[in-house]
Order: sequence, then structure tokens, then C-alpha cells
Amino acid sequence: DGPCNYIRSMDPSTFEEWINWIMEEAMIPGISLCFLENGELYWKKHFGYANVEQAVPVNDSTVFLTASISKTIVLTACMQLYENGLFELDDDINDYLPFDVYNPSFPDSIITFRHLMTHLSSINDDLALLNDLVTYGYDSPIPLQDFLQSYLLEGGMYYSSRSYLQVPPQTTFSYSNVGVSLLAFLVEVFSGMDFE
Repeated sequence: DGPCNYIRSMDPSTFEEWINWIMEEAMIPGISLCFLENGELYWKKHFGYANVEQAVPVNDSTVFLTASISKTIVLTACMQLYENGLFELDDDINDYLPFDVYNPSFPDSIITFRHLMTHLSSINDDLALLNDLVTYGYDSPIPLQDFLQSYLLEGGMYYSSRSYLQVPPQTTFSYSNVGVSLLAFLVEVFSGMDFE
């Protein structure tokens, strides 16, 4: 009952109408979709525009910003490491990091892998600061470990009172790009490879 069977069961025009409806509702200018079956390309189609103003359609060469899709990759890597027995989900992340991470308002509360994976770590995204650090068209010049230490540790160049929520870990859901970046760094620590 995989996606290819789902595609086979649908009238192709109905499926494409559904995709176009989703794009319109979500104001998505263009997408590429494909389905793989047993490692082979089964179906692919492009919808909409890569550049709306110039009416450039999406094609095989269109580059999309991965954005939060990268979180799927980070969590998959973490779960593979977990399945290999390298850590437990409720372990204190500080047992594996070369620097200690904790919410300064709650120094006795540990942050676990599960907290990071479920956005319950109390690590906060200071968007005013983070948006100024975004680079477009090239990789960040700041190594991941350096950024995390300077953002999460008191006295760090990017540290502020907004680096953490004023609640202990495990109490409040707060979507955290920095928290997932910390997971990506933990993948580096376990694997001995740059996350890139």
C-alpha cells in the first residue's frame, strides 16, 4: 500500500487537480513531485513556476530551499545512531557534548535527545538575531560548533536572554531551529563526520 499503489489507484487528472488545489490554497508557486518504487523512479511531474514574474516553469533543474525538510534528515540520522545503541532518548545531551548546554534559569534540569527531537528543550530561536545570520547562496562562514557555543553558552557572542525560554525543559513546546542544529552537531560528534 505504498505511494505508488496510491498513485495507480487514482485517476491521474484527479491527482493533478488535487496537487493544484493544494498549491493554490497554500500559495505555493511551484513544486516537483516524484515517487520511487524499489529504488526506481516510478512517477514524476513538475507543477507551477520557478519564477512567477518571468513565467519560468519548474523543471528538473529547479533548485528549492530545503528549509525545515532538513529536520527530517537530522532526526533520521539521530534515530539511526539511537538504533545502533549509541545513546538513549532520555540521556542528558551533556554526556556527549564537548561543552555543557542547560537553561541558565533552570541549571539543574537536563536537556535530553527526546527534548530536542520534540521541541521541548526550552532552547529558543531569537529570530531577530538568527535572521541576521542567514546566508543566501552559500554556506555559513560560522562552523556549527562555534555557532552553538556562542548562542547557547552565557557570555557567547550570540548569547542573549532570548536564547532560552523562561520555563524548564519538557514543559513547553517551542519550535527550535537551534535545538535541531544542536542535534545535527551531536550527529557530528557520534559519526566523526561533518553533518554536511
